[in-house]
Amino acid sequence: LEYAATDVRHLLTMQKTLGKRLQALGRTAWVTEECARIEEVRYTAPNLETAYLSVKGAKDLDGHGLAVLQSLFLFREKEARRRQRPPFMVLPGATLIFLAINPEANLSEVPGLGQSGLKRFGQGLRQALHNGKTAPPIHRPHLIKAIRASKEQAQRLIRLKEWRTSLGSSLSLDPSLLWPLTSLERLAKEPDTLSVELTSDEIRHWQRDVVASSLQACLS
Repeated sequence: LEYAATDVRHLLTMQKTLGKRLQALGRTAWVTEECARIEEVRYTAPNLETAYLSVKGAKDLDGHGLAVLQSLFLFREKEARRRQRPPFMVLPGATLIFLAINPEANLSEVPGLGQSGLKRFGQGLRQALHNGKTAPPIHRPHLIKAIRASKEQAQRLIRLKEWRTSLGSSLSLDPSLLWPLTSLERLAKEPDTLSVELTSDEIRHWQRDVVASSLQACLS
C-alpha cells in the first residue's frame, strides 16, 4: 500500500503546478482537447488470424515456420486469457520465434521458457508445436509496396520536418505534438491539399488555430 501511495502522492501538487504553467502559456484548452480525445480511445482486440505476423522476427520465417508460429501464438493467447496475464509474460515473442525456427528443440533448453514455464504449460506447448508442424505452410500475404516519393516530394518533406522542428523549438514543444508526421507526408506529395488535411480527425482544433497558418506559409 505504501508503494502504491507513493506513486500518487505528488499528483495533486503536480496538477496545480502544471495547471498554472498551462494557464500562463495559454495552452489549457490544448490539454483539455487532448484529454477529451484520450477519453474516447477504446481497446481494439487484435485480429488473431493475422496478429502473429506482427511478432518481431516473423518476417524472416518461411511458410512452415509461420504455421508453427501461428499455432504457438494462438496457444499463448489462450494461456494468457486463462491466467489473466499479458501474453508476453506467458511466453516472450523471442521464444515463439525460436520455436518456430527450431520446432524440434528440447524444450528444457529453449530461451525464455525455463523449467517453471515448462512445468506450467509444457504439455500444451508440445501440442501447439505438433499442430503447427503438421499444418500446411502459410503463404505470406502480399503487401502492396508504397509508391516511392519523387525527389521533389522528398525534399519538400525535409523542409516540412525542418519547419516543424523549428516551430517546436520556438514553442518549447516536442515537434511531434505540433503536427502529425503522416499528414506532413501526404502534404509533401500533394502540397495543395492543406484544406483537406484540416478536416482530418488527426488534426486538433488548437493545431488548426495555432499552427495551420505557419504550415500554409511553409507550403507556399
